[in-house]
Amino acid sequence: MYYHMDDRDVEQVIRYPHSLIASDSLHCETGKPHPRLSGTFPRLFAEYVRKRRLLGLEEAVRKVTSFPAAGSMLRAARSLEGCCPKS
Repeated sequence: MYYHMDDRDVEQVIRYPHSLIASDSLHCETGKPHPRLSGTFPRLFAEYVRKRRLLGLEEAVRKVTSFPAAGSMLRAARSLEGCCPKS
């Protein structure tokens, strides 16, 4: 695997409050998808949340779910608030 960014730059971007985390990888016809398809989110949570503690769990989940949805066609469906009973 080839990495394009220095780790310090990646950490700075991850810490930035207005950055979101997503993957542009899709399933492909060859049956050999790019590792980003299954590696982006496990790496975020294992490396940057659990190991390096750059983000809290809640903020990491927001950066991969509601925050990207807020700027996309999913605006109407971006929140589960009110859909689930409070515990």
